[in-house]
Amino acid sequence: MEENNKRIIKNTLYLYVRMGVTILLGLFSTRIVLDVLGESDYGTYTVVGSFVSMFTILNSILQSGTRRFLALNIGKGDKELLQRTFSTAFVIHLGIALIVGLLLETFGLWYINNLLNVAQERMFAVNVIFQFSVITCILQITQTPYVAAVTAHEKFNIYAYMSIFDIVAKIAVLFLIVFFDGDKLIIYAALLMAVSIISIIIYRVYCSRS
Repeated sequence: MEENNKRIIKNTLYLYVRMGVTILLGLFSTRIVLDVLGESDYGTYTVVGSFVSMFTILNSILQSGTRRFLALNIGKGDKELLQRTFSTAFVIHLGIALIVGLLLETFGLWYINNLLNVAQERMFAVNVIFQFSVITCILQITQTPYVAAVTAHEKFNIYAYMSIFDIVAKIAVLFLIVFFDGDKLIIYAALLMAVSIISIIIYRVYCSRS
């Protein structure tokens, strides 16, 4: 009983530290993004990113459901059932990712090019960052079972570390942009996609090994 209480306290502290650090760094990074990209490009990136994010609105719900089923099977101590549940969840999320990708590359692409109020000379950049956002969105949907597996096993320290790594890496991207020539908006979107891919790889390697 005492060990369970210690684990609960420790996990709660990890989550509070994660929340505090991400909020503080998030507020700090917003100002830097505005300085580096400028108001126009920052607004463009936010609009495109928000549009793509609409298609992942059910992701948090699916993650909660996946975590609940995994936690239930962990409690049963049946490793084979746990593996089957995880595999099923991954296949379901892969299917969702393909459907979302199809919707984004049809309706989403049409909306971006026909209804989005953006200066004509920035449409090439808009289409490039849209494709980067689509790739990131698809990968993050397939990532849901892995994040659920980490939290279901109560590895909240890993969850907190990865959240902090994600926002610190994104702040580092803002400082790296200064050293690149070219369209800052496209470079920023490409580097953010790279950060997401690195985070996804770390999660999957950790889950596979642990």
